Amino acid sequence: SASSAASDVYKRQRLLIAAWALCWLPFAAVSRVQFLYHYFPSLVVTLTMAGLALDRATQPHGAHARRLACGALAAAAAAGCAFWAPLALGLPLTEHGFDRRFWFDAWR
Repeated sequence: SASSAASDVYKRQRLLIAAWALCWLPFAAVSRVQFLYHYFPSLVVTLTMAGLALDRATQPHGAHARRLACGALAAAAAAGCAFWAPLALGLPLTEHGFDRRFWFDAWR
């Protein structure tokens, strides 16, 4: 029935949120330097949740809307990867380029 299907969806969502929290929370209160690999387990769960949210948001709008949304998300992910890759990979940046990648004071 529709009610049990909705219940299953909410159970899966709660499970994904709990998995994300279990991966991320141990590092949330750490004040020392964190490394990119500390976030990788949470990133896998985050990407899974983003894919499911995109699927659910575009479901009523048809396949064309889903393709457009997926294309926009892939373009945004590629742009973000290209923008922040020099920090993650230790590539040379100008001082201005380095400062542009720190959007929040807490990132420094």
